[in-house]
Amino acid sequence: MLNMKKYREMAGLLEGKSDPDRFRSARGARREQILGMTGLGRKPKVDLSDTRSPFDSIMDGYSQMYGSNEEIAERLRGANKEDLKEILGGLGMSEAQYKEGLDIDNFAKKLAQRESGGDSEAVNKEGYTGLLQFGPDRIADYNKANKTKITMEQFRYDKDLQMKVGRWHIKDLDRAYDKNKKAQEKLSRDAFRAVAHLGGINGAYKYVKTIDLPIGDPNKYNPEDSNGTMLSDYHQLGDSFIQGSDT
Repeated sequence: MLNMKKYREMAGLLEGKSDPDRFRSARGARREQILGMTGLGRKPKVDLSDTRSPFDSIMDGYSQMYGSNEEIAERLRGANKEDLKEILGGLGMSEAQYKEGLDIDNFAKKLAQRESGGDSEAVNKEGYTGLLQFGPDRIADYNKANKTKITMEQFRYDKDLQMKVGRWHIKDLDRAYDKNKKAQEKLSRDAFRAVAHLGGINGAYKYVKTIDLPIGDPNKYNPEDSNGTMLSDYHQLGDSFIQGSDT
């Protein structure tokens, strides 16, 4: 367990003492302790002190999604409650943010196995590509939301970029879910994510409106893709993720 008293002493925060320079020095030492605990001995790709989006910042540098650096995720999962709290605190991340990030990554990992078999360079017959099989329209959505100009070619051959876009994609679906009370009443979060991934957010909203109608009813909104997969199939898929099944 990290010695918080020692850290506070180093920062000059005991007995009303406060020295910004000493605090910055102590914060650097604190980060070195954390890097040692988590096994992150090498310089990360991003600045871990950036707390504007803590989970994204850390995962951009050390992504646990899809098994790249899975040993780091295992170290965090295996930490006892007190150590985990200190590690996250030192990285500027709350436990709630950590759990939310893990939930998103776990969902994406399962969905990637379904969509591409975990192959980041997979391309289907319609040109959808990557771990989660995105097309030009979704990449355009990402570019508009994030003021970027990534191309399909860049996306296809950059696994780290696919992870970043994938996290944004799922968070975007979550925002849509949180805005729709009927969706929350009728679908689990994972089921909505899966349906919206296949049919788009507006398609998921339409699906929710007729969700109580039986499959086969002409008034039920339940289109299928070119492979014959219906939105109701992905409804079941999302629910299977909750049950711990990857089928």
